[in-house]
Amino acid sequence: MAYTVKFYTFSKRTNSTKIPGDLADIEFSCELLDGSGLLKPTIILKPPINPQNLSYAKIAEFDRFYFVENWRFLRGLWEADLTVDVLGTYRSEIGEMTCMINRSSAAQNGRIPDPAAVSEVGVSYAVETNTNNPFASSVANGYYVVGVINSDANSVGAVSYYVMTNAEFRAFSAKLLSSTDYLGSISDISEQLTKVLFNPFSYISSCIWIPVQPPTSGNVTTIPVGWWEVSATAKKLSATIRSGGSLTISVPKHPDALTRGYWLLAEPYSQYYLDFQPFGAVTIPASALVDCDLLDFQWTVDCITGEGTLRIGANALSGGTVGYCNVLRSQVGVPVQIANSSMGLVAAGAEALESGVESLFGVKFDNPQGNVVDRLENTFMSFAKGVGAYMLSKVSPLQSLGSNGTYTAGYFPVRLTGTFSRIAAQNNDEVGRPLCEVRKISTIPGYIEIASPQFSGGRTDTERDTINRLLMNGAYYE
Repeated sequence: MAYTVKFYTFSKRTNSTKIPGDLADIEFSCELLDGSGLLKPTIILKPPINPQNLSYAKIAEFDRFYFVENWRFLRGLWEADLTVDVLGTYRSEIGEMTCMINRSSAAQNGRIPDPAAVSEVGVSYAVETNTNNPFASSVANGYYVVGVINSDANSVGAVSYYVMTNAEFRAFSAKLLSSTDYLGSISDISEQLTKVLFNPFSYISSCIWIPVQPPTSGNVTTIPVGWWEVSATAKKLSATIRSGGSLTISVPKHPDALTRGYWLLAEPYSQYYLDFQPFGAVTIPASALVDCDLLDFQWTVDCITGEGTLRIGANALSGGTVGYCNVLRSQVGVPVQIANSSMGLVAAGAEALESGVESLFGVKFDNPQGNVVDRLENTFMSFAKGVGAYMLSKVSPLQSLGSNGTYTAGYFPVRLTGTFSRIAAQNNDEVGRPLCEVRKISTIPGYIEIASPQFSGGRTDTERDTINRLLMNGAYYE
């Protein structure tokens, strides 16, 4: 039986649905070699024929396209070994399939990581900086919150808090230590002894340097210190006791994210480090910043304790909603060293009193002879002098209270550093990118990989199995 075979000078991928046009390069009448199969026939042709460029064929009676595997000239005849091209033969049926497409060169889902991507050695960096660090960068630009033990009406317990600038605090300290005028008239002891016995800083319960302006509730010109008042310029700390504010910083993005996919904005391809002093340096999870272009910072400082809180929020690109939140805590205020003298005045007085009384009673009972009144007077005078001398001998050296921290919190700008992995170039037309969507194959031409294809067309099981295998491993709809 004779069959009509059309030959084409046509090249294509073996995993492509591409087929030639209707116009064949040459058409012959052929016969099948005995024992030939439908899927791998061998046809016999009579000369003259030049098979040099004939690489593709179609047998009309079989309604199938074939690849030409080999030509042989035997006993004056040409023999051609053919293999069915299942993708070309069933191109129309394949195009009508609706299935889950894992990869495609025509469409992609940029949020799905690409397992075919290859990382290069090395990283790139991008740094976003906000120079408006809200905290003071020098002592002169900060404020002192001084807790004084007194009976002020606005005290918290027995302590009242006052806000002073650097110059005001220096003037206040100098006033306390320069003279004892604010103590009034003390005629019984000298000024030098008063300075030894009375340390005004004993009434300073705390002193915190705050690198931001604390809230205040009014000016004062005198500050009660214990039972006395000292002339000083300051402001009262407001009852809210907290200062706060906000700022934002842009989020740097992976340079290849727009072309290769948003999956590059997550770990391990992107990493973010925030440096916000005095809260320190922290890692921000990259996955939380995929949809965010701004980090929003809300900070507060407790002006009595100096403890600070930083709330970090990520503003989403879709509408400004917070997609990530974290809270950091740090000691923002710096405890300021103040001096205090520690002396056992009560114990010293008790010992001196005990010694004086023994002496007194000794005079009264051991020496009944003589002027008792004179002896008592002399004894009390000696006792008073002895108490003063004894107490002076019990005065211990000055000791410092508190410890100085760092005053450079605001010296450094707020910085968000992005570290990005380098990704090797990729031929999208050859391997596609992740899609993972149910699509009709004819709507996305080019390279495709299909999850569990179930081709139900075809006329033999071998053809169906071959089509399913090719679509699952990667094929081209052309």
